[in-house]
Amino acid sequence: MRRLSLLLALVAVLVGLAAAPASAHTDLVTQEPAPGAALDRAPTTVTLTFDTTVVPELAQVVVEDGDGADHVSGRPAVLGGRVQVPVSGVDRAGSYRVGYRVVGADGHAVTGDYELVVDRDLAGTAEPAAPAPAVEPATMLGGPRVWLLPSLALLALAVAVVALV
Repeated sequence: MRRLSLLLALVAVLVGLAAAPASAHTDLVTQEPAPGAALDRAPTTVTLTFDTTVVPELAQVVVEDGDGADHVSGRPAVLGGRVQVPVSGVDRAGSYRVGYRVVGADGHAVTGDYELVVDRDLAGTAEPAAPAPAVEPATMLGGPRVWLLPSLALLALAVAVVALV
């Protein structure tokens, strides 16, 4: 009985370790346009780059002016840790808040914001639109579900060991 208890405890620890998502959190690495940058052309996109893969379906970005109007003009395109949104109308002098909420590969939500400042009216000076990256599909082999297959395998092993004992 003591061996069985020890074996079950070991299996439970292994299942728990395999089921735990990665402990590293996603961090924002770069922003384009950068916070505080002096813009000489109206941006047509905002690109945020994170240090880990983000879940495409859960990426959200807003670009709000001082009146609260959102200037994002399409859905976010996600490629790995890169999130890009098309924007329009970020061409009048003033402050714009870029806010984001993404879910990293570890399953944790990350939110934040930063401020863009346009010093002068930039109407008619838009940059050519950059091609948006392809949208990355969420799969069982990546994203927050990466821990699922090893957990199921260990659970099956635990059931088999208990059945044999």
